[in-house]
Amino acid sequence: MATKNFEFEEIKSGKDRLKEHSEKSSSNRDFGTHAVEMLMDIPVTISVELGRVRMRIDELMKLTSGSVIELNKLVGETLDIYINDKLVARGEAVVTNDKIGIRLTEFSDQTQRLTAVDDSSSSAA
Repeated sequence: MATKNFEFEEIKSGKDRLKEHSEKSSSNRDFGTHAVEMLMDIPVTISVELGRVRMRIDELMKLTSGSVIELNKLVGETLDIYINDKLVARGEAVVTNDKIGIRLTEFSDQTQRLTAVDDSSSSAA
């Protein structure tokens, strides 16, 4: 079995490399944390879709104050929640302090969200 005698300089240089690596990792973590913190200030648009309907223009022109437009969703059915026009979740309407809110009940999985982003970027090209 071969053995190697380490000189003091080799050990010292190894410690220095380990310290440098540790400092780089720490700065990378700091950068990552800083980058995430920067993202937290970016505004997004959240919208909730109650339902949809397709109408002809002549039907649209007949609408007056008090007209009711029947949507494709049933009462109690989950509502679609979009962030920047991408479906990310579903929920149910609730009332809190005289305001309408949404209780989140399910999230779309990451694959569906990424597919939606890919589809929208390819259609824009």
